[in-house]
Amino acid sequence: MDAQLDSATLLALPATVIALGLLTAHTVQRLREGGRPRLASPRPLALVCCLSVCAALLFRVYAEATYATAFLDPEDVCRYSVGANVRPETQTRFPLSTVCQGVEVVPSWVNPTLYALLTLAAVTLTAAVLVVMTPRHPSTGKSLRNMPRGS
Repeated sequence: MDAQLDSATLLALPATVIALGLLTAHTVQRLREGGRPRLASPRPLALVCCLSVCAALLFRVYAEATYATAFLDPEDVCRYSVGANVRPETQTRFPLSTVCQGVEVVPSWVNPTLYALLTLAAVTLTAAVLVVMTPRHPSTGKSLRNMPRGS
């Protein structure tokens, strides 16, 4: 499990930096052109999707390393959490859960945070696909869905 988490972190950190840099460059470009940054174009939506996936991956690595047995012996997790040198009674990876002597070691905010980041990724990916698939007027670039038929 250690090698999987290490390789995931090595992939997620550069991807996060690149996506954040591209999103920042897009925002700066839009501001210099006199327009507001808008999320209704596929590029920033895809970048937000990438950022949320990378954040979810990094958050998962953090939670696994801190509250589960990814980097520690099972006895160490219980010793650090509840002060007992015993193996966890139950453990699950998804949702993340570790129970030592009847006490849940993983805080209650960890799994909802992970789900929220993954939901944001799914929503922005869906929105980016819908924006790409929306037909546009050739001269104005505006959506044809709300335009009168004769335009």
